[in-house]
Formats: sequence, structure tokens, C-alpha cells
Amino acid sequence: MYLRIWRSRVDTTPKATAIFWVDKDKDYQAKKKDGPLSLRTVKARVEIDSLGKVNLLAYTKPQSQRIKSYLQYRLEVFRVKKVMLDSGFVKPGVQYVQLRYLPGKLDAHHR
Repeated sequence: MYLRIWRSRVDTTPKATAIFWVDKDKDYQAKKKDGPLSLRTVKARVEIDSLGKVNLLAYTKPQSQRIKSYLQYRLEVFRVKKVMLDSGFVKPGVQYVQLRYLPGKLDAHHR
């Protein structure tokens, strides 16, 4: 008789409060109809100010320099929509969020 002990790794990082598409564009839906698009999500600790600017503080897992550079570049212009802040769906302050991006745009950025 074999006894297996399963050890699961417990994620102690708080759950993400929101998912932000940092590079989604208006052509996304049209491209999606042509077939599935590859996307990636990175969990990060950020600070959101009252105007919706997202300042990246840390990643929950190590990321390559390419991804760090690209996400920092995208976050320079990305803003949380006013309606999301006004409704209380997203609150200003330090929190964990998921930053979603399209790897195809990452490759285009680093050419």
C-alpha cells in the first residue's frame, strides 16, 4: 500500500482587485473573430492615484526584463477609467492587480 502526501503550495499573495488590459485596442474584437489571440497576465503590486494613474511597485513573480520594460512603457499612458474610480469598483491606493497584455504587441515594441 502506497501513501501519497500531496503538498500544495499556498499562495499568500492577496487576490487581485482588478484586471487591467494595458494594451487592448479597438481592433481587438475584429482580430479575435479571426481566431484565438494569445494573451498573458502578470500579477503586480501597484499604487493607483486619484486620477487613475497606475504606478508599478513590484511583481509577485520574477519577470523578464523585456516584460518589465514593456509593461512600464504601457503604464506610462494607461489610466483607470474615471467611471471605475467614481463607482468605487477600483479604489485609489496600494493594491494587487492583474496586468493583461498581448505578447504580439510586446514583440512589436522590442523591434
